[in-house]
Amino acid sequence: MRPMMKVPVTDLYKLKPLAIWRTFATDSFPFWMSCAYLFFEYVRPQAIWPIFSVYPYWARTFLLLALIGWIFDKQKQFVWTKITTGIFVFLLVIILSSMNAYWPDISLSKFIDFFNW
Repeated sequence: MRPMMKVPVTDLYKLKPLAIWRTFATDSFPFWMSCAYLFFEYVRPQAIWPIFSVYPYWARTFLLLALIGWIFDKQKQFVWTKITTGIFVFLLVIILSSMNAYWPDISLSKFIDFFNW
């Protein structure tokens, strides 16, 4: 079982850095990888600092690590909601439309762009 959050919620609402860090540090590997994915996808440090541009697949790597981490996480929780249903229906539509496109190879090469949505 994951450790219970010992940080008062009011400290999180006040955006206290130490409270945010303590809460963040107690979370799981898939969560950390998801945060790294969001950071590399939206802040794009590889475009700012040349040292990160050596490896062009940072976001994809963190996304894959998050998925692998979630699969092997013994404490994982999957809650099926209307939002989850909508995302999976959207994914199915993208897969079917990619397979039936005029140029399926080009469409499937851009499949990873789905995660930006």
